[in-house]
Amino acid sequence: MKSRKHEISSGAILAMLSILPYPFIRFRAIEEGVVETLVNHLKHQKKCLLAAYALSRILDYENIRKAMFELSAPDYIISTFKRGSFNGTVENEPGKEVLGRLMRNDDLRAAILKAHITEALCTMFKMGETALNNAAFDFLDIMSNYPDGKELIKESKISIFSAIVTALDHQEWALQKNAAMALHTLFGIRNSERTFVTQEFQSVILEGIPRILKLLVHDRSYRVVGGAAALLALSDDRTVRAGVREHADFKFARSGYFSKSIKLQYHNSDPREEDVHKILDKLFAAMEESPHHRGAIKFPEVHGMPVRSAWVTSIGILSCVFYIPCGLTAMLAGWAIDKTETSPT
Repeated sequence: MKSRKHEISSGAILAMLSILPYPFIRFRAIEEGVVETLVNHLKHQKKCLLAAYALSRILDYENIRKAMFELSAPDYIISTFKRGSFNGTVENEPGKEVLGRLMRNDDLRAAILKAHITEALCTMFKMGETALNNAAFDFLDIMSNYPDGKELIKESKISIFSAIVTALDHQEWALQKNAAMALHTLFGIRNSERTFVTQEFQSVILEGIPRILKLLVHDRSYRVVGGAAALLALSDDRTVRAGVREHADFKFARSGYFSKSIKLQYHNSDPREEDVHKILDKLFAAMEESPHHRGAIKFPEVHGMPVRSAWVTSIGILSCVFYIPCGLTAMLAGWAIDKTETSPT
């Protein structure tokens, strides 16, 4: 195959799709490096979805498919997926449908499944981003339509659950909340139709509840918040509530919280104490049997503690090392705090 660099406009790509059914034109397109250009476009975020759309339309031609595999197209399709690019829309078609059309080809699907796709899914869930979680949900849903895809889900579900727990054990609230919602979605809460994906993940999540509860009884506040968020996201399920209420770690956490005998540690950007109390209050209430109060899940607002200004820290150190009159120290520290509070973030 000749290696040629071409820049093909979007319009040209779409026009080309209508003439590729002709064998001679298809042969010439391969010789001229059109497939190579499309595969190269998969490497670029702004071009990858259109390229994937085009390849999905011509994938059934054997010589096109052969050229794609020679150019390592499956690897770049995975890269496109890992970026969350299939969340978009191309030619009025959702990216999920484009990915689904690609996965209908047995050879391409087999190549994708062999290319460390479980590792890719775990990495996406660990990042705790809504867009990447949604991309992973779509991929699992598509894969559940095929026997080899179902095997992938069975083999990877424990690793995926562990990746989500890793995201729960993160100091940043946004990541924790997204991880909790990932469990909510994979468990199939409020989804009356049980899918293969939710059926497989329900058992894993139920068995993994003790791992989540270990976060709830930790002495670092952000870990407590991560565990509480996950349990809150699952609290609409009667089986989850019953199992959690009877677990020793939950009883310990609830007893210690209401007796005020547990003292949590707060460091750096850990959540504020008042926000920890809000989410724990909401969790303990949600775990009681009160189905008539249930509705769309709403997490309380959680904010990190204010970051201490470097000025304040420096002045504190200087006041200890050097003799600085108390009045001057207080004045400088007050000025530094004002400067921190008024500076843009």
